[in-house]
Amino acid sequence: MLSQKVTNISIAANGSIDVKFNAFPEKSGVERTPLNINFNNSANGGACYSGITWYNTYVASDSLHVCLHNFYTSPAKIDATLTIMYVPTEWRS
Repeated sequence: MLSQKVTNISIAANGSIDVKFNAFPEKSGVERTPLNINFNNSANGGACYSGITWYNTYVASDSLHVCLHNFYTSPAKIDATLTIMYVPTEWRS
């Protein structure tokens, strides 16, 4: 399992954003499987932040992308940490 943190992500009020996590390169014989994403409010000293929804993850050749949505009526500035696992392709059913 590996994690990467992206800091100071600005998301407009009621807006969405695509966040690129590039610490997870492709590897032969395995798939990158997202396990968890955590959010902290950058503007509030790292307190937990619940106004963001993780609604999609997609794989690009050089990275993983996570689509986030801020459902509050105020802009948000967050840090996001994505944790993934490399899963051998033969484990897929």
